[in-house]
Amino acid sequence: MKRKSESGYWMYLTGIPKEDAALLNTLEQGQRVGCKMCGSINVVKYGHSKGGQLWWCKDCRHKFVDNKASPGMKIPREQIAYALSMYYEGMGFKAICRYLQQTYNSYPSDSTVYGWIERFTRKAIAAARKNTPQVGEVWLAISNQIKIGDEYVWFWDILDVDTRFILASHVSKKLTTRDARVTLAQAIKMAGKLPRVVLTDRLAVYIKDLEVSLNSETKRISTRKLLSASDTQLLENYRSMLNARARVMKGFKNLESARNVIRGWPVHYNYLRPHEITWNATPAYLAGIRSPLKIKLR
Repeated sequence: MKRKSESGYWMYLTGIPKEDAALLNTLEQGQRVGCKMCGSINVVKYGHSKGGQLWWCKDCRHKFVDNKASPGMKIPREQIAYALSMYYEGMGFKAICRYLQQTYNSYPSDSTVYGWIERFTRKAIAAARKNTPQVGEVWLAISNQIKIGDEYVWFWDILDVDTRFILASHVSKKLTTRDARVTLAQAIKMAGKLPRVVLTDRLAVYIKDLEVSLNSETKRISTRKLLSASDTQLLENYRSMLNARARVMKGFKNLESARNVIRGWPVHYNYLRPHEITWNATPAYLAGIRSPLKIKLR
């Protein structure tokens, strides 16, 4: 049985659109071979290499061996997908390696798994920047303190109330007005619009009355504290999801070493992790982004 979020990672690693379910099922069942480089099924057999079938893609004109691995790698994509999914859900390297060993008889080292995370996280971040989510005008701004190495840092998150899409995630050592401005600027750039109101708790003092701009429009941020039962439930639902991020951050010795994963976690949350409170749809899907992240694996 597949883990809940693995299918999202499969789409992202293969580049096969979600709506092309027939092609995905065909490839998973081994009935047809898709090009590892471009995803095309316009391929023909091209001899053998080291005992394996060699293929030739007529579209991108690359040769490849159908070992189910990404270009330049020996491990099948499915295993990498599981590894990334488990890591961002808070599992440690040893537990991930143990799972791969028991399930696939595969023996990657901790450093190999970490290399997968670093490589694919960078590519996913770059791909996500190309999308503009369709979000509402009411945003939620919250802060969370997490220990990384020997110091505590503050995570600032701004997400759209309608879709739960994370529009900005910023890290600082203190809570300041400057950090509030930086986080809001990130969210506005991502959304391509200004919010009507920002719901918040302890961050109200830093955000209230800040002036923000987009193109030629400038407005003063209107804030409202979380007062209603639905507001409180929204906050608690989101904070419960942040427990996985806290577990991931504990594995780093300092803030600088965690930068790549800090930027990658919102991508995991937005694009690859179905949410029970959004009927198992990803925030990206609810925000109108229906295609998988398109990245080049080479």
